[in-house]
Amino acid sequence: MSESATRAVEHLSARLDRLPVATKSHKRWIGLLALFFFFDNFDIVAFSNTAPAMKSEWGLTVGELALATATPFIGMFVGSVVGGRLADLYGRRPVMLIMVVFYSVLTLAIAAAPNIETVAVLRGIAGFGLQAFVGLALVFVSEVFPRHLRGRYMGMVLTLATISLPVSGLLSRVIVPQGAGMWRWIFVIGALAVVGVIYGMVRLPESPRWLILRGRTEQAERVVSALEDEARAATGAELPPPVVEAPVSDGSLRELLKPLYVKRISVASIVTVGVILVLYGFGQWLPTLLVEQGYSASAALTTYTIISSFYVVGAFLAYLLVDHIERKTFLVVLATIMAAGLVVFGFVDSPVVTAVIGCVVALVLQTCLATMYVYSPEIFPTHLRGVGSGLTNGLGRLAGFAGAFIIAAIFSAFGFTAVFFYLAIVSLVFGLILFLLGERTTKRGLEAISEGATLADADAKTRVRKEDVQPRSR
Repeated sequence: MSESATRAVEHLSARLDRLPVATKSHKRWIGLLALFFFFDNFDIVAFSNTAPAMKSEWGLTVGELALATATPFIGMFVGSVVGGRLADLYGRRPVMLIMVVFYSVLTLAIAAAPNIETVAVLRGIAGFGLQAFVGLALVFVSEVFPRHLRGRYMGMVLTLATISLPVSGLLSRVIVPQGAGMWRWIFVIGALAVVGVIYGMVRLPESPRWLILRGRTEQAERVVSALEDEARAATGAELPPPVVEAPVSDGSLRELLKPLYVKRISVASIVTVGVILVLYGFGQWLPTLLVEQGYSASAALTTYTIISSFYVVGAFLAYLLVDHIERKTFLVVLATIMAAGLVVFGFVDSPVVTAVIGCVVALVLQTCLATMYVYSPEIFPTHLRGVGSGLTNGLGRLAGFAGAFIIAAIFSAFGFTAVFFYLAIVSLVFGLILFLLGERTTKRGLEAISEGATLADADAKTRVRKEDVQPRSR
């Protein structure tokens, strides 16, 4: 990238970061992404809520369910890495919308599956689109929101999206018991994400940061200028001058092999692996494990619906706090609380106490997931953000594949309590790694973070570079 292009990216980023409020366009984009995320989450938990019915209808074992639980993670791994690279090459917007169509069609196909093997294959393919979309949506939010708002609005997306978890549980509780094969309608509902694609084709722009890296300066200028005009209209005041904080690297994909990024990929991958193992180990397996513990299918779904409603509370908590607390510190605290809750959950046998502790675990787990989703894209430069965050998310999903079989093996060999003790250990390990090696990101510019600048370095660069965007005195 030429010097002039580099400076253009710096200046555009500074203009985005100076916006004091989220504009009307920002809120429309959040609404659309929340809709897509809603069905993304709905599709993932649809299997959890219908697995007991499939097990009964097809005479399956826990081990056979593990295969269908695990296969999406292979697709998710490929989708994270390939989708991220495609987005770096061809843009965030088109790849996101294509992936929404892709996973919607595959979800609809699951509704017609004749056996668990077909469900497993279709879920594996659908996982490609599901995770490719998630990774790109995280990148998009990090690139179009000002730095002091990106965590809060990612939390808002996840708050709205996690409403799908209790909704899926409630619909399953009502629909699935109506008779053999009624579980298929849950997947039909899960395919409705496709209705938002037409709106997205019209109203969702490309990331201006990506546009300017591809030399499409005029398009980037239109997007940013429109946001600035909306911000002026909303505040009734002129915007503060943009402040360029740090240079933007012009490296290639090989740049991910630099020690700075190898360390970040390693830490972010360990954290993502840990969160995903706990998220799916607790969330996807809970209805089945409760049934194996002696709950009726209806009682298990009712308990899961109550517990899953607190995922919404957890996402909203992230929305309130993620931009006010250093994200690294927040994640470490959450991991510790989650570990304690999981240990307690594994030992209690009262249905009421199980539900209460499960609600606490779900709340903390979703807060942790939302914070991680904000944190991961921030640590990579714009031209590598798609593939970098995609790689770390992909490794997490690959671990999820193994995690499904680990849960089945631990439960079969050691029982219910051992499963949650294992999940607690996972929480403590990723919290410790992040505490020792994680990067601080809260309220720092994306370019400053991506270049590895310390906070003091960023302040020094800010003082030096202000003269580039402010008029000189004569």
